[in-house]
Amino acid sequence: MNILAWGVHDESVITLEPTPRIAAMGVFDGLHRGHKVLLQKALDEAALRGGEPWVITFDRNPARVLSPGLYPGDVQSLQEKMSTLEAMGFFGALILPFDEEFRQMEAQTFLQQLLEWFPFEVLFVGENFHLGRYPGVGARDISRVVKEMGGTLRVDITALANDNETPISSTRIREAVTKGNILTVTQLLGRPFRIDLRGVPLLRHGDTWGLLRKWVSQVMPHNGNYTIVLHGRNHQVRTQGSWKGTGAYWEQKNIETLEFLEIQSLIREIPEG
Repeated sequence: MNILAWGVHDESVITLEPTPRIAAMGVFDGLHRGHKVLLQKALDEAALRGGEPWVITFDRNPARVLSPGLYPGDVQSLQEKMSTLEAMGFFGALILPFDEEFRQMEAQTFLQQLLEWFPFEVLFVGENFHLGRYPGVGARDISRVVKEMGGTLRVDITALANDNETPISSTRIREAVTKGNILTVTQLLGRPFRIDLRGVPLLRHGDTWGLLRKWVSQVMPHNGNYTIVLHGRNHQVRTQGSWKGTGAYWEQKNIETLEFLEIQSLIREIPEG
């Protein structure tokens, strides 16, 4: 899959082919069941037009910048998100840097620069999507703003998907993870919840392995014993892991190149302290 970064506009480095592009834009943290409804619409539209399906997303969750003290962590690592999008069939992803400079950019300025450098015909967004410096531009106003700029863009707005009459959201998934409601997390994601260990330094003493919460960007469950599956490069092992205070610990033997830790269910809670 092609991956481009916002701000790299040098035509000597990147030349975009004159082909129809269909884009889906959002944070897409976790790529849960609701996200996949929206993303599949972009894939179907691209197939219908014989064009390229793209995702426009961020290098970090905006909440990590806007409310750092309240943000518990990501549902999915950026690296795994890119792998998931590629497996779904997307041709490429444009990654936006949600830093202080980008945060202060007006929606009109961003859209003008985006469409000049990265032209596309249809944009798929969720109904709660907002763009630009506060108060920004809502999903229903994007096409109007583009029209005022002299451009044309069809904006397709996808309603939030529900589970048990409650919207599926990454925030809801994070809350379920932190409470140890892993079965709920699996239901909302449509797949098991796992922590990406690639690039994360792991603790080790004999056959006891572990990780520190502060070394992991993803959301972590509260104290307790959990059924887990360790995913190595070539095989996987089901075992038990314990989350205590600052980190998690488990027994590990005969696994080379550990890549993911899948949390399946809570066995019992461990009191704080």
